[in-house]
Amino acid sequence: MKKRTAFIGAISSSISLAQTLIIKTSFVLSSIGLILFVSETVKANNAEYYIDLARKYFQKGDFYSAIYNLNEAINLNPDFADAYVSRCGAKLNLQMNEEAIKDCQKAIAMNILNPSIRIDKQTALNNLCGAKLNLGDNYGAISDCDKALLINNNYDIAYRNRGIAKERIGDLKGACSDWRKASSLGNRDTVNWVRNQC
Repeated sequence: MKKRTAFIGAISSSISLAQTLIIKTSFVLSSIGLILFVSETVKANNAEYYIDLARKYFQKGDFYSAIYNLNEAINLNPDFADAYVSRCGAKLNLQMNEEAIKDCQKAIAMNILNPSIRIDKQTALNNLCGAKLNLGDNYGAISDCDKALLINNNYDIAYRNRGIAKERIGDLKGACSDWRKASSLGNRDTVNWVRNQC
């Protein structure tokens, strides 16, 4: 026992303090890396992880990466209705309007069939309104914006979009009313529209 202790003591005395710290730091960093790797692997098997990544990409304007991560979330949890709503919004930003409509309609249908499945129904309806507006379905857009405003009558984007649809069908008075409301709620687009057209 004394020889073994003496041997370990001789080895450790021949290593400088700096080397000892490097070895210990290296070991600690390796352990942390292993823990982080395991943690990320566990997260990567969770649909919420991919939703969080998608939100980050969406905020950066990288809608393709957002869609990729939302696809992963849906693959892990096909009943994740909010992932469909979010993917609808990303597709809407890429002018993939028909696909956006399918995603939002799927999320709403999931909620109707199983009320325990919670979705951001207002966002889903407003995204539907925007997609239909982009496709020229002005009456469908108005209907979806009306439904979104029933959930929250202070939703500036729904007033903005409904105003555009009303303008397109020749209801400038209704459009101006919606744009004034959107403007009063802080929507910047509509300020100039009210000034120039109403």
